[in-house]
Amino acid sequence: MHRRNRSSPPPCLSLYGKKTKVFYYCLDLIWKPVKEKIRFVLVRMNGKEFILICSRLDWVPEDIIQAYSFRFKIEVSFKELKHLPGTFCYHFRCKKMPRLSKKNNIDLSQVTDPKLQQKIGQKLEAIERFVNLGCIALGMLQILAIKHPRLVWKKYGGWLRTVRWDIPSVEVVLSVIRDEYFFNFDAFGKTELYRIIAEKKREEQYLYSKNVA
Repeated sequence: MHRRNRSSPPPCLSLYGKKTKVFYYCLDLIWKPVKEKIRFVLVRMNGKEFILICSRLDWVPEDIIQAYSFRFKIEVSFKELKHLPGTFCYHFRCKKMPRLSKKNNIDLSQVTDPKLQQKIGQKLEAIERFVNLGCIALGMLQILAIKHPRLVWKKYGGWLRTVRWDIPSVEVVLSVIRDEYFFNFDAFGKTELYRIIAEKKREEQYLYSKNVA
């Protein structure tokens, strides 16, 4: 059990980019829903009180509090992945794949047909590749925002109520890239990137026609 000595001052933790005084009380209890011992951390910070739980009994309370502070950044990243590059907008269908319902989870162990296993594996691989490409695209947008902020703002043609002339948001960078692609579409057809995409597309069409035949 970890307790903060009441006679000692509260620790200052680096949370959300600034030092914050945190009062806490930590104890390990058996939690009925999971039927296992869980570490509970009762926290008082900035006039608010809340309870944190952690399955790692070897973590000290300060680490648990800091780990929870990272959740906000993770949620923002998921939001950007969803709404900007469309990372989770995939539609790879497999008719024979077991359906997911609210009552039952997908049990792939019931699939014994080797051909069906191969098709399901191809679908899952396509989903993973699509999501990975979305993550790479978001990372490239973030790099452009950090490395070339002045160029991005110079090319930005939108309107913002409050303009901050520092690092632009990922959405601003994406808007600039879309505009540049639209106005230079004719020139894009002569680039090496377009040649690679066209070559891949021809290979897919050839494989599809061969499988159909």
